[in-house]
Amino acid sequence: MPKIGSQITPRPPTRDTLRRYGLTEQDWSAICDRQQCLCPVCSEPFGDRPLAIDHEHVRGFKARKTRKGQRVRVMPQSERAAHVRGVLHSFCNRFVRRWLTLERAASILKYLQDHERRRA
Repeated sequence: MPKIGSQITPRPPTRDTLRRYGLTEQDWSAICDRQQCLCPVCSEPFGDRPLAIDHEHVRGFKARKTRKGQRVRVMPQSERAAHVRGVLHSFCNRFVRRWLTLERAASILKYLQDHERRRA
């Protein structure tokens, strides 16, 4: 495993998992390198904790080939990689789900800032 700074790049997921997200082992290493082997949500090193490939939830990303007898669009592997946002701790990935949008994140931030101002 290559070293990045003082961190060791974690072992990539299985080939099947990488293919599901349209990634190669080199893509995985590049993502870890870009993030300096830190989780962007909690800013902690990856360490030995389980990791998750975070991606945008877009139509066709993980769709089945048929639904209710009708064919549905399945996104090509090369297109899936464009929707991968990064690598997170599995636990932190729970906070970045389909329901968390920029607007909702801004609302949460405003809510917490308002609370802190009232306390001060």
